[in-house]
Amino acid sequence: MKRLLYIVASVLFASLTTHVFSAVQPTPAAAPPVKPVVNHTPEFQYKMRLTNQTKLITIGVSKGKLTKQQEKDLRASIKTVRQQEASFKKSNSDHKLTPDQVSQLNTMLDKNSQVLGETPSSN
Repeated sequence: MKRLLYIVASVLFASLTTHVFSAVQPTPAAAPPVKPVVNHTPEFQYKMRLTNQTKLITIGVSKGKLTKQQEKDLRASIKTVRQQEASFKKSNSDHKLTPDQVSQLNTMLDKNSQVLGETPSSN
C-alpha cells in the first residue's frame, strides 16, 4: 500500500512540476521578419562591378585565361577608372558621384568587360 502511495505521489509531483515549469517559461513573441538591406544605387552597382572586375583579372591570370600583358592593361585601365572616380568626387561638393558620372565610369569599365567576358552595364 505504501508503495502504491509513493508511486501515485511521484507521478502527481512530476506532472505538477512539469505543468508549473511550462507555465513559468514565457513563450517568445514572434519577431517581425528582418528584411535584408539591399542597396541598388548606381554608385553601389558601379563599385561592385569594379570589385568584380578586379577579382576576374586575378582569376583569369591564375587560370591562364589572361596573358601578363592583358593583366597589365586591365589593371592600368582600372587604375585610370579609380583616378577618374576620385577626380569626380573631388569636384563635387558632397564628394559623391552623380548618375552621369557613374555612367561615364561604367562606360570606361565596358572596355574591360569585353576582355573579361563580363556582361557590360546597361547604364
